[in-house]
Amino acid sequence: SSSGRDLEFFLKIFPKLNYISTDVNDEILDFQKEKYSYPNFKYFKCYAEDIDECINHFKISDKNIILFSSGSLQYVNQFFLEEFFSKIKNYKNLNLFISEPVSLIFIDNNKLISDYRGNTSFSHRYDEYAKNSNLSIIENQVIRPYSADDKVHGQTGHFELQVSN
Repeated sequence: SSSGRDLEFFLKIFPKLNYISTDVNDEILDFQKEKYSYPNFKYFKCYAEDIDECINHFKISDKNIILFSSGSLQYVNQFFLEEFFSKIKNYKNLNLFISEPVSLIFIDNNKLISDYRGNTSFSHRYDEYAKNSNLSIIENQVIRPYSADDKVHGQTGHFELQVSN
């Protein structure tokens, strides 16, 4: 969850909820622990494919779980993304919100489920992973916020997905 600002944003709207920040980097989690000392913030180091370890660690499998990824799942390769989806399908009270950058060339090509984007990031068809895991798709869209003439961002879109069990 990088800087943790997104969790703080949600905390201001929903102050009675409990929040768990996950990251793969100890330095990021240490930074968050220093910056955010809210009693309902917890921290856990894990990779996406180990999400079940986090859920089990905090004993929340029977709770309502909301997972969100904003710009993080793009760094997970296809194998581990499949594992992530196969694990979250086991929690019947789970909602997942995804907002991730995606190559529009990849989306328009419509041939692969995942493709390397460069600099350790990938474009994924998150809806296909959800379908393959028998998750219910609530919302699914690709947003094209930039002009195709934009030389830097013109081929970058945002994949928005909400799924539940």
